[in-house]
Amino acid sequence: MRLYVCRHGEAIDSTPGGPTDAMRWLTVRGRAGAREVGTVIRERDGGVERIVSSPLVRAVQTAEGMAGALGFADEIAVEPALAGAESVRGLVERVARHGREAASLLVVGHQPLVSALASALTGSTSLPFAFGPAFAARIDFDGAVAPGLGRIVFFAGPGTQGAVAP
Repeated sequence: MRLYVCRHGEAIDSTPGGPTDAMRWLTVRGRAGAREVGTVIRERDGGVERIVSSPLVRAVQTAEGMAGALGFADEIAVEPALAGAESVRGLVERVARHGREAASLLVVGHQPLVSALASALTGSTSLPFAFGPAFAARIDFDGAVAPGLGRIVFFAGPGTQGAVAP
């Protein structure tokens, strides 16, 4: 199973009187970063079978940008747990459930949850990279998605010039 854990792209800043946190959208740079990382994944691995996103606007827009670059034409599933209101353990269970339905899965969420999820899935307390905006990590599992059983194959982000091995 190939799992891609991705942080949403660069979003507009939160300002007094501005949109709520849930409604913040991607900047032009954020949209470009999502497409860039989606292209890296497509060129390296060919694509994904399923995309699941946080319901927050910036995450959905990131998922849509990556989907376009990946040539993904199916519906993007929305998973409220990716918005950060659930424990990492609960999120691992939800990601595992989505993973049973596909051999490759892209999950788009927020910090610090994406780092915590990647750490829990790999059993690592120190990741070899930071989840900047639109950064994604490929985590492989020989069987089912479960805590501590994943291994990081590569990570990519805007400006990394492709996939980088850990």
